[in-house]
Amino acid sequence: MDCRRNTPEPTRPDERDIEYFYDENHWAGFRLRETGEVIIEPQYEAAGDFREGLASVKIDGKWGYIDLTGRMTVAPRYDMACPHWHGWPHTLQNDAGVMYIGPRYDAEGPHTPEGVALVMSNEKWGVIDREGREIIPPVYDYADYGEGRILIEKEGKCGFTDREGREIVPMRYDRASVYLGGLAMVRLDGKWGFIDLDGREIIPLRYESVDYFNNQLAPARLNGTWGYIDGNGGTAIPFVYEKALCFIDGTAGVQRNGKWGFIDGNGETVLPFVYESCYGFSNGLAAVKQDGKWGFIDPTGETVIPFVYEDVKSFTAGNVAGVKRDGKWGVVDRSNRTVLPCMYDIIDAPPSLVEITAIREDKPYTFDSKGNLLRHRTK
Repeated sequence: MDCRRNTPEPTRPDERDIEYFYDENHWAGFRLRETGEVIIEPQYEAAGDFREGLASVKIDGKWGYIDLTGRMTVAPRYDMACPHWHGWPHTLQNDAGVMYIGPRYDAEGPHTPEGVALVMSNEKWGVIDREGREIIPPVYDYADYGEGRILIEKEGKCGFTDREGREIVPMRYDRASVYLGGLAMVRLDGKWGFIDLDGREIIPLRYESVDYFNNQLAPARLNGTWGYIDGNGGTAIPFVYEKALCFIDGTAGVQRNGKWGFIDGNGETVLPFVYESCYGFSNGLAAVKQDGKWGFIDPTGETVIPFVYEDVKSFTAGNVAGVKRDGKWGVVDRSNRTVLPCMYDIIDAPPSLVEITAIREDKPYTFDSKGNLLRHRTK
């Protein structure tokens, strides 16, 4: 008789009964909600809840996934992790985009509200829908998605399909961007222009470089100088600048005679050409460089944060910005109050996030936007 048949299977807790927690050293583990019994020892820099049998965990600054036993199912090599949500699989993000964890794909690429996902298999890209049906098989060198159109690239040529995989634009362009605001940038024989959602070239391919439209204007370079064009391809602001940035909140940074200033949609100078460099406006403030030092100004040109820093990062959604002084990074708020002193080797504070990661002597520390320590590595 096989006695193993009478041996009960070990009982695993329901994932809804499990929560992550942090110990006194700010390491994350997992325990039962009601009893507090630890089922996975604290060993992670950060963690997320279990969803569909997997939980995201952070190790050495990177995210991966573990199962209910604590076994690592996806190695920690991604910059962001998201759980299964509304029918979508678990996702992981790094500099290349988002990875969808599934049985068939290596699967990198952003998911979309319209219900399609980019997937990668054997270093080739394709597209699936929410049910996993292949809209476009993974046979392309690159794919991307925007506004109901799928950008595909193969053997150096680009084209577009709709979300059902039907060809909209033949693969004839050398370079192309995803659609934004109903337009896509395309290049052929070294010249850039714009096409609409039906593939019509509504702005001729005559420019050496272009960027996206914002405030109904797009930067473009013609005969070595930059200006701005309107949606019909007409010159809205003359081509007199050495460099030009996209418009944000009605103003754009432009360079003339080696100095940067800001113009409005009529091409009128609203902030003088006195800056050595600029990052443009982010969350209401622009990072600009003057006399070799960086500071921040408001839309009127008033100095909000003095020019005392060697380098800076744009302001985040948490209203803080990374600043560098004496070779070390710190963080200040909009009133130039020190949130974190300039004592760190690296500051990572993406504009869309409110958490701050600071690294000192190869040890990561995570803070909120007020400078409160959330967790740090101590072993």
